[in-house]
Amino acid sequence: MPTRRLLRYRTHLLMLMGAGLLVLGLLLGPLSGDTIQAGTTKLSFETASTTVNSGDEFPAQVKIIGGSNVGGWESDLSFNPYLVRVGSVDFAPSSTFLQVNGRTAGALGPLNNPSDGTLALGGYSYGSNMTGATGDATLANVTLQALMPGTTPLNTDSGQIATPDAIGTAITGADAMDDSVTVNGTAKYIALGQTGTDYQSVLTMYNPTSSPISVGEVFVKADGALQSAGDSIPANGRKIVNLGAAGLSNDRFSTMLATNNSELVAELATHWKNYVSTPATSRTGTGAFLMRASTEAYTHQYFALGYYTDSNNNVDPELDNELVLFNPSLSQTANVTLYFTNMQGTVRSLTRTVAPGKRVSILMDTTLPEMMQQDYSTRVVSDVPVMAEMRYTYTKRNATGDGVGGYAMRGAPGGYRRQFFALGFNRLDPSDPQKIKEQWVNFLALYNYFSTPSTVAITYTKQLNGKPAGIFTKTLTLQPNQRYSYKVSQDPQMQNTDYSTEIVSSNPIIAEMAYLYDRYNDYIDKSDGYALRGAADGATTQYFAMGYTGPAGSTDEFEWVNYMAIVNPNPTDVVATITHYDNNGNTILSYSKTIAARGRLSWRVDLEPIDRLPMRQMENKSFSTKVTATQPVVAELALIYKNYGTGPLQGTGGGMAIRGDLR
Repeated sequence: MPTRRLLRYRTHLLMLMGAGLLVLGLLLGPLSGDTIQAGTTKLSFETASTTVNSGDEFPAQVKIIGGSNVGGWESDLSFNPYLVRVGSVDFAPSSTFLQVNGRTAGALGPLNNPSDGTLALGGYSYGSNMTGATGDATLANVTLQALMPGTTPLNTDSGQIATPDAIGTAITGADAMDDSVTVNGTAKYIALGQTGTDYQSVLTMYNPTSSPISVGEVFVKADGALQSAGDSIPANGRKIVNLGAAGLSNDRFSTMLATNNSELVAELATHWKNYVSTPATSRTGTGAFLMRASTEAYTHQYFALGYYTDSNNNVDPELDNELVLFNPSLSQTANVTLYFTNMQGTVRSLTRTVAPGKRVSILMDTTLPEMMQQDYSTRVVSDVPVMAEMRYTYTKRNATGDGVGGYAMRGAPGGYRRQFFALGFNRLDPSDPQKIKEQWVNFLALYNYFSTPSTVAITYTKQLNGKPAGIFTKTLTLQPNQRYSYKVSQDPQMQNTDYSTEIVSSNPIIAEMAYLYDRYNDYIDKSDGYALRGAADGATTQYFAMGYTGPAGSTDEFEWVNYMAIVNPNPTDVVATITHYDNNGNTILSYSKTIAARGRLSWRVDLEPIDRLPMRQMENKSFSTKVTATQPVVAELALIYKNYGTGPLQGTGGGMAIRGDLR
């Protein structure tokens, strides 16, 4: 209990001050009960702020009412740790109250536990005069910070008052004078996250508005413990937080973010150099994945991609998947059933419960070994909306591509009849004289979750050296509840080409594309992969929080490069304006691109402005991006690197991609 923790603290304090010093009867033992007894003296935990916004700090006070001959006090306070956190405690009012008749005052605590939402604190006094303080007073000023939206009580769970002659008793009062506060805001979530020796998770938060915003942050660890924080972000600015250096030192975690509006764009990049550390056998490698914070918690959701294979006698998977379920409800337990459907239509199922505000991780190799050596799609059904995210990790891609890497995907509540991918690139390895080995390969997975067949037409719009290079169309039929996947480059027309994809189907279907590479190109000899889900018609305004272009040498041996691709689904040309902002919200560069009717365009961001080479205004920049277009477009950004930077992951490479946050 908090009281017992505080008593141990006070015992230690007494040892430091000297055994002969009398520090009240508070040191004699814990309280006899958890509630305050009836009477006239009361302790309260209260605030004048009945409503606050997520991320904002606000004041609260611990007060005494009807005090009589007080020589010391203690109080155990509680609150909802998802909704508020303790920023600081000021004991000056307690000292002012207790320092009467020549007595000397000191503070006890504070002992703050952000995981269970408790705060234990107190004050004491000593001196030869045995007449204590009397009256009403503030004993401590507590600065709180608002986190997630909701209403939290501010409770006085237990309290004790001591007289100057060391007689400590439970305080009297009809009840504790409790208070409450309502936090207003919009919460967004990310289920996946990991830090450790071989992992780094970096949170990038971008404020696309013209006014500064405050952000409340709660990180839910795998063991259920909480860590919380708060940040402020300038107008059009951004904040980058290395979570490993911010207290999440060796944790799997989920992320909750909230602001007073829905405009925050937040992306979490996780970089890794070993899928597992022990045993570090064929599962070693490097990679990265990127997830954006979202309100996307649903009772029904789907994944098209899924593949699990192994080596070494079913011990060490070459391709493995981890599904993380996060329950954003703070009051309801989620009962979840997972259905896995392979290419032959065979269904396996699992059930899990996820406690309020907690996460559950499911590793396919240890949980569902019967799915080994199979492609599959996943359906998630729950009685409470949950967020589901799947991480895919591979240490050997296939027989013609030996790279390592991984990617991640969030469950979709449903599919579309018309959807698009802007990014697409297939390439044979130019160093392979037999033209068998693939340097870049894309896999398209389709999932028809309806009980009727769906006809599908897939149209690829090709691009070569920045110019249109024709189209290629493929048609097929998906049977009811069927998943289908294939390698796009199996069609010779789709080898060694950039392209965008349009999918039109008679039923709404889930479409996901995995992009895997053995070597990014001749300058980045690294392997990894990323994946995206098909988008609907796009938007005229969209945002990207994360962007970084590393330095390039004289031979263009760049370390970080960003590729942006935009597909125009409209029958007329579109002009897109791309604006890159620095951390403080200043414009680094703004330029425009014209995308032909029903066409696509891709370019390397660090080469901009392309018409003023070799001057590169976007080289070696950390930035966020806003895309505005004259008609709705689909914009996607790929970030590929050969050197993560300093620290344990220095020298590792990887890649990740994300679609613009639509507005």
